Amino acid sequence: MEMTALNKNQLAELERITEFANNGEIHRMGKLFSSNQNNYFYDTGTGKVVLLNDDEHYFLSIMFTCEKVEFLEFEEKYSISFDSLNTFFDAIYNENLFRAKKPIDLYTPNHIDNFDTVVENNLEQLILEVTAECNLRCRYCTYNESIDINRNFSSSSMSKKVAMQAIDYALSHSGSDLSIAFYGGEPLLNFDLVKWAVLYAEKEKIIHSKKISYTMTTNLTLMTEEFASFFSSISSFNILCSIDGPMDIHDSNRINKNGDGSYSAAIRGLMLLADKYKGSNNVLSINVVFAPPYTYEKLDQIESYFSNLNFLPENLQVDITYPTKGSILDTGFMKKTSSNPKYRYHNTDQINPLWNWQVNKFKKSLNNGLQYKSISTSGLDQILLRINNRYISDNPSDIYPLHGCCVPGQRRLYVDTMGLFYVCERIGTLSPSIGDINKGIDKKVIKDVFIDDYIKKSIIDCSKCWAIRMCTVCYDGRVSNNGFNCDNETCSGVRDIIEKHLIFYHDLLESDPEKLEFLKKMELV
Repeated sequence: MEMTALNKNQLAELERITEFANNGEIHRMGKLFSSNQNNYFYDTGTGKVVLLNDDEHYFLSIMFTCEKVEFLEFEEKYSISFDSLNTFFDAIYNENLFRAKKPIDLYTPNHIDNFDTVVENNLEQLILEVTAECNLRCRYCTYNESIDINRNFSSSSMSKKVAMQAIDYALSHSGSDLSIAFYGGEPLLNFDLVKWAVLYAEKEKIIHSKKISYTMTTNLTLMTEEFASFFSSISSFNILCSIDGPMDIHDSNRINKNGDGSYSAAIRGLMLLADKYKGSNNVLSINVVFAPPYTYEKLDQIESYFSNLNFLPENLQVDITYPTKGSILDTGFMKKTSSNPKYRYHNTDQINPLWNWQVNKFKKSLNNGLQYKSISTSGLDQILLRINNRYISDNPSDIYPLHGCCVPGQRRLYVDTMGLFYVCERIGTLSPSIGDINKGIDKKVIKDVFIDDYIKKSIIDCSKCWAIRMCTVCYDGRVSNNGFNCDNETCSGVRDIIEKHLIFYHDLLESDPEKLEFLKKMELV
């Protein structure tokens, strides 16, 4: 049959897209997604998002789902007229859509061209594992002996010598600003070392002309007035407090070694800190782990609890997260596993309770003209900003970023109790060490394992992925002492998340573009 409805250029676009569909290349070219009101296509090559009418969406849906497409039989077989698509093919041609170049490499300047310079001179954060011991045994903790995700708890603690050498290294290899974080286990079990390290760094920063800030993650149960007074006396000492909400929720998972709940000790510690931090520029924030059962009522209860703690500082930020995958039996919404009706989990393809709850709260706050950043919506502004500031170009580039991977030894440097260097606390000590306090950074390991080998093995799957430019995957879960591991389930989950973020952004854009004006005043963190 003749396609008189299409001119030469339009026909060429149809033939090209059909070929992509038939050889499987179309799935790396972009992603169809739908908001509450419209259908869209995200184009991998340019980063553009195109609004689709019904015929255009129907046409692309066929191309993305059919195993074999014969474009010469297309109109008759699928009951679609090319008269309705000629302007669409013009747009594809004029906007350079469906032209994403096949990735053959992953590249960011700091991983490749500037590697030596940034590793030697631009360390941003030093993380000191001051102890590998903890006084609690939270059910979802990745360090539990029963969970094969990270190292187990031990009695190992960092010495002053190790802390001093690590700080000396950081001061010699950082820019004008350096963050020092204290990590465990539970850091307060080695408070004397934490205090010594801070005082040492405060003295040395003057010699090195550095500005130093401090952070610490604590379960609060060992907090004393002495400890709280010290932390509040240090400029820029910010503390992340682990507490899951009211007593019944908190004590269901945050337990001590004999199985008793830790709420009473944790809330006492939080009150001590809040009192000492009152009027201070230092920041307290709270990390809530939202564990089974996953219900909206539970999330409302958590939000109400923190909103009504009138002793907390006004600038308090509360982050709510799921447990680390695999750290607790059948991690919640991912699968239905229990016959107990109290634990009816949902498949992630059907519902993600935390995400849906946060999005609904966020939309309400915008509709009511309220401050967009609240206990329930923490972090959603950054998600919107990433979509808003995504890569967009008229001409598709053949340069693809190295996912969400930092430069090992530059953004973070995790030092264990014995003085070995690792990429960060998330990837942990079950990954290859990248140096130590005596020899410094091992650039060869970083280049061989975390850059060259990572790129070589990642590109096999990344070259087929529409989300390659917005991917947030990092070394965590991908690089271990056993080598590189590409987890297809993780990749699928990341794609699902990016699609949700695209939908979230465009839902807001449709309802009232002015609601996103606040993004112009923000920066990515």
